[in-house]
Amino acid sequence: MYDETFEDKQKFFEKIKDPTEFEKFKSILGNSACFNSKEIAISDGPYKTYYTNTSYNPYSTRFESVMNGRTIIVPEGEVYEETKKINLKEKRAKEIAEVLKIHIGERICTTCPFTTNCKLDTGVREITKTEHGSDLKVGTGFYAPVVIGLLDTNSL
Repeated sequence: MYDETFEDKQKFFEKIKDPTEFEKFKSILGNSACFNSKEIAISDGPYKTYYTNTSYNPYSTRFESVMNGRTIIVPEGEVYEETKKINLKEKRAKEIAEVLKIHIGERICTTCPFTTNCKLDTGVREITKTEHGSDLKVGTGFYAPVVIGLLDTNSL
């Protein structure tokens, strides 16, 4: 996964000082379908529904949809689980990311004017936790599925 650095932010701020680039940026924020979708519910068969949060990261010009939980239907009723408590290993997280990519592509990307300039991809993000009494974050060995839309702003 790509995390923006201070240098990336500085490049972005320098870039949007140009009026043409600023107009492109405003157009992306105003017209993109996934920017306006926020939370998405995606069914995976009759018993599971995944929930994702979608956001736009202007520094890396990409959209991310990260799974934040799921609902499972069990004999006792519906059970909601947060991603932090699901304990997905990397292989299963990648499989779920593929399911999310298909549904996001069908549901959201087909209505977006930037479809030809955006490449939809999948990935996983390791879930981290803070060590007791420290600000240090350590990996848990479990992963959250991520769908990434990489936007090519040069071709807009």
